[in-house]
Amino acid sequence: MLNFTLSEYQVQALRFALDNRYVGLFLPMGSGKTLISLCVIKELGVYPWLVVAPPSVAKFTWKDEVAKFNLGLRVISLDGTPAQRRKKLRFDADIYTLSVDLFKDMYKGGYLKSFRYVILDEASMFRSPSSKRHKAMRQMRKNLERLIELTGTPCPNGIYSIWGLVRLLDSVVLGKYIKDFQQEYFRPGKIINNVVVEWKPKEGAEDKIYEAIKPVCLSIPVPNLDITCQLIDIYVDMSQAERKLYNQLKKDYILSVGTLDITAPTAAVLAMKLQQMANGIVYAEDGGSVFIHSLKLEALKDLLLQADDNAIVLYSFIHDKGSILKLKDTKEFEYSKWNSREQKVSVAHPQSMGYGLNLQSGGSIMIWYGITWNLELYDQAIKRLFRRGQTKDVRIYRILTRNTIDSRMAKALKGKESSQQALISAVMEEIYED
Repeated sequence: MLNFTLSEYQVQALRFALDNRYVGLFLPMGSGKTLISLCVIKELGVYPWLVVAPPSVAKFTWKDEVAKFNLGLRVISLDGTPAQRRKKLRFDADIYTLSVDLFKDMYKGGYLKSFRYVILDEASMFRSPSSKRHKAMRQMRKNLERLIELTGTPCPNGIYSIWGLVRLLDSVVLGKYIKDFQQEYFRPGKIINNVVVEWKPKEGAEDKIYEAIKPVCLSIPVPNLDITCQLIDIYVDMSQAERKLYNQLKKDYILSVGTLDITAPTAAVLAMKLQQMANGIVYAEDGGSVFIHSLKLEALKDLLLQADDNAIVLYSFIHDKGSILKLKDTKEFEYSKWNSREQKVSVAHPQSMGYGLNLQSGGSIMIWYGITWNLELYDQAIKRLFRRGQTKDVRIYRILTRNTIDSRMAKALKGKESSQQALISAVMEEIYED
C-alpha cells in the first residue's frame, strides 16, 4: 500500500514524463524529483532502469526513497571494486544506481549496453558537450527507449549552457550543432585573438529558447514551503598583525613566515591562499602550513554552544576540517547517522553532500566555515536542509572574516555570479581596493 499522495505539480510532472519518452524535469531542488521518477517507473512497469547520480545519491538516496514510500522496487547500487560491480549486474533488480564518476568507464567497458531506460539524477553533470561523460551518454542515447533528466539547476551559468542537456533529449529543438544554437539565439560577446570566448543572448532569446524546449522539458513553479530559511552572517576581525600578513600576500603574491614561504603564482592561486588566510591556516610551499588566527574556530564554538538543533558544518580545506573535528560533539559526516539524528554536529565538504541527498531529517542548521564561489554548489548544499519534509525553520550561518576575500565571495554569490571569471574578478577587486 502506498503511503503518500503526490502534490498537484508532482502529478503534472509525472504525466509529462509518462507521455514523453525523452524528458527533462527541471524542477527546483527539494521538489521531490526522485519520488516523481519512482512513480514513473512503477506506472510504466518496464525494467530494469539505470540511475546515474552523484556518488552519495547513488549509494543512499534511491534505496532510501523506495523504502520510505513503500514502493516495493528492488534497488542495487553498483559500487565497490570493478569485479564487484560486474557481479552486481548479474543480480536481478528493478533499478541499478551508478555513481556518475564511474559511468564513462562502465559504458566504455560495455557493461551498460543492455539498459534501455535511464535516469540522469543531477543531469547538470552531463551538460558539457565536450566532456567524455556527455559523449558517452550521447552514444548510449541512441539505443535508449526512455531517458529522464533531473536537475534543479539546468543552466546555473546562463542560458547558453542548456544546449548540452537538451541535445541529449532531442537533437532538433535547439539545433543539431552548437553553431546552430549560437547563430539562432546569441551574438558574440567577448572575443580574444579572433575567437569568441563568450556569447551573449540576443534580445528575447531566453523566452524563445524556453518556448522551443517545452516539448521535452518541464519546469514548474513549486509552492513555497511552510518553513523559512534565514541567512545569518557572523563576522570576525583580524588583528593588526594578522591583517598585515594578509595584505602583504595580497600585494606581493608571496609571504615569508619564519622558515616557510607562501607563494601565489596566479590570481586563482592567490584567491585560494587568501581564503585560507581568512579561515585561519594557509598552506606553505613545502607542504607545511602557517597558523594565522583562530577567529573562525572560536566563532564556531560559540555558535555550536547556542545551537538548538543538529548542525552541519561545511569546510573548504583539509586543515579546516582537522581543526573543526577537534571540537566537542563533532563527527565526520555520515549520511545514515545524520538522518537518524545520531550526529549532533556533522562536518562535511559541500561537494560530498551537495547534490540530491535528503538531509532534512537530521537537523536544521548549516554553518559555512568557509564559503564557496560556486553558486550551484552553494545553492545545492542549502537545499539539502531547506526542502520538502523539513519541519523546522532553517538557519544558514556564514562565518566571514571582515574586509577579506570572504566579503568578495559573498558578494559574488549574492549577485548570482558562478564562474571562474567571477572568482578572478573577486580577487582583482580585493587586490586593487586600495
